[in-house]
Amino acid sequence: MTGIETVPAIPFTARLTPRATSALILLLAVDALVLAGFLVGDLSGPAALVGHGLNLGLFVATARPAFAGDQTFLVVVTLLSAGAGPFGTLATFVLYALLVRTNVPASDLAVWYRRISGAPDLNRAEALYDRIVDGRARRPGPDAVARFHTVLDGPLAQQQALLGLIGLSYFPEYRLLLRKALCSAEPSIRVHAAAVSVKLRTALRAEFGKVCPNAGDPADADPARAERLALLADSGFLDPSESTIAREAALGLCRPGLRDRPDDRPLRRQVFGLLAGLGRWDELRAALEATRARSPDEDALRIRCLMELARARDLHRVVGRPTPIPARPGATRDALPR
Repeated sequence: MTGIETVPAIPFTARLTPRATSALILLLAVDALVLAGFLVGDLSGPAALVGHGLNLGLFVATARPAFAGDQTFLVVVTLLSAGAGPFGTLATFVLYALLVRTNVPASDLAVWYRRISGAPDLNRAEALYDRIVDGRARRPGPDAVARFHTVLDGPLAQQQALLGLIGLSYFPEYRLLLRKALCSAEPSIRVHAAAVSVKLRTALRAEFGKVCPNAGDPADADPARAERLALLADSGFLDPSESTIAREAALGLCRPGLRDRPDDRPLRRQVFGLLAGLGRWDELRAALEATRARSPDEDALRIRCLMELARARDLHRVVGRPTPIPARPGATRDALPR
């Protein structure tokens, strides 16, 4: 168990030096003599007040260098002695003896100092941003962020956090992570991954039952619903026949929009992906050939079409001519047969 970091209530720089202690004892002794003289009748009231004032003034004038490190106790003893005479000096000694044996949490002390200084409480994220901008903190690079596939080989708490994230926000790319977690050597991770899989399967199949029958009239374009249906089809939690139905419905929702906006690249990419998922390679090839503006992703998809259709001559013709290097990592991998 990690203990709470504590610091002395009185820092060492504010501790009383032997010279300061001697000055306080002398102040107490003289004030005690003045009080005793007043009590026995040797000094009148005004004379005792004058003597007390002279003693206190002489103490402040001569003992100030002894408190050069921190003059907090000089101010405290001056105020208490001015109001209570020797009893104030004695109270200062008692207060010092208590505080010198007291430790307080460092965080509480920092909060208190910030509060009395009037500085506003900064958000930790804003404070880190300011430090990075000022050059007082290093900006974490991309290599400092753990990849998901490496997290499953890390500490148990991080693996559980990753599975919780997958359960809250699932994407088809997480299928391999779930499979890896289901084969983990740690029993608790296998149980957690199985629970996440059951939850996702139930939720996604229920969503498929609601969304797919209500996909709407194919004459109406709905790219958002089509994208959701495509995600359900690629999730890995639907049966093959259900995945085909979801892709068919998504394709029907995308076609009207593509007819109206043939240059809409995201919509066009979505249609091409659905055709590839349905295995309609002839139709996909025709759509790719009809595309006026080509991208590296579409060139890679065209190569995959020719490979799926076993069009070796056309494939050699396409591969033989210079083509732009795919800008997206993995685009060449997508062109390979699966």
